[in-house]
Amino acid sequence: MKEALKKTSLLSMFFISLFSCFFFIILGIGLDVILNTGTGIIGKLLGSLGLYFAPLVLLYRKLRKNNLNFKIWFQPVRIRVSETLAGAIFPEILGVGILLFLSILLTAFSALPTDGTLNLPPIGTMDWIQFFILSCLLAPICEEILFRGFLLEKLEINYSAKKSILITSLVFGLMHGIKGISPAIVSFVLCILYKKYHSLIPCIAIHFVHNLLAILLKSLVANTTTTEIAADTAAPLSSTDIVFVVFLIFIGAIWLHRFTKSNWKYTNSEIENDTSYETV
Repeated sequence: MKEALKKTSLLSMFFISLFSCFFFIILGIGLDVILNTGTGIIGKLLGSLGLYFAPLVLLYRKLRKNNLNFKIWFQPVRIRVSETLAGAIFPEILGVGILLFLSILLTAFSALPTDGTLNLPPIGTMDWIQFFILSCLLAPICEEILFRGFLLEKLEINYSAKKSILITSLVFGLMHGIKGISPAIVSFVLCILYKKYHSLIPCIAIHFVHNLLAILLKSLVANTTTTEIAADTAAPLSSTDIVFVVFLIFIGAIWLHRFTKSNWKYTNSEIENDTSYETV
């Protein structure tokens, strides 16, 4: 597998992803106009598909030349429900806590002018379909192959497993933009689990559950919440807000510390991978 990965340039993967995404977005916008959907959903779906399609095809062809395929990353393991739920929930708790803490700092040192009301648009049926396809079906499979499979293994050709995990997680977080703290933490957990089980199946399961819970939470907040904010002023911060944020960070950090302490040993290539990922 290393020979196939050596022949696949990271820079070429990046540019072919951008070109493919741009092409599919234009195609999708054209179809939205022709079909008069009025939602832009086809453009969004095809744009996301294009982001993954070309690099996956390129990677598949490189593997095929070395008599390999994507099965090398899908060793059969059985899902442990408790670890899947914990891996999906606690990194997000820590990430949200850190984001809220940064928001508190920004609010404390800057004014937040508003028109008085912050309305989150409700999530309709078409939005739900779009989010589910992109976040729960497409992203978990494609992103795990490209990041925990290809990128992590590619980096390990020149770096240690530990450095490769940190770099992969940083890149994954940056790819998600301003909200990349939670994805970076989730990636860190998934990289360790991949090293532990030598299979992407647990990673895909956690990625799916994590994104599904995020969609459900977003839907709940968007459909039930209207935030009133005094015009031309910053929202006052209460001690309860600060305690809540500290609690989130504390709970998430404790779990991450325990998880890392128990599983960091698997980043050592001399440690045999664990095959006991079973249902409970």
